Amino acid sequence: MTAKRYKYVLQRLFIPFYERMRAKYGDEVVMQEDNAPWHTAKIITKYLKNKKVRRMKWPPQSPNLNPIENLWKHIKDIVSKRRHEIRNTKDMRLALQVAWPQIDEDYLLKLCDSVPRRWEACLKNKGGATKY
Repeated sequence: MTAKRYKYVLQRLFIPFYERMRAKYGDEVVMQEDNAPWHTAKIITKYLKNKKVRRMKWPPQSPNLNPIENLWKHIKDIVSKRRHEIRNTKDMRLALQVAWPQIDEDYLLKLCDSVPRRWEACLKNKGGATKY
């Protein structure tokens, strides 16, 4: 990933989604990213500031705080069952399109609800690794 490519993803996919979420839920909606170089690049910071995107500050090296990592693992587990069928980008896209509807909404809500416990565990462990 590069900052230029990431900006393209933001423009095409994220900003429309973010604007819909802000319209529906208001000012509580924030964007959370890790500290990957393409997330912190000057062109990205400037672009998101111009779009008035609220960004959450995120500590480096903290994947255990982010429930999306659990979701990626879950998707990977679903897709890996079809790995013998995946030979190119088109096959991967299809596998992901098949995987997404298999994710239970309750699972997603459970991940969201786990965020306060993740933060508490991180603070208790003075920033060290947690069970998450």
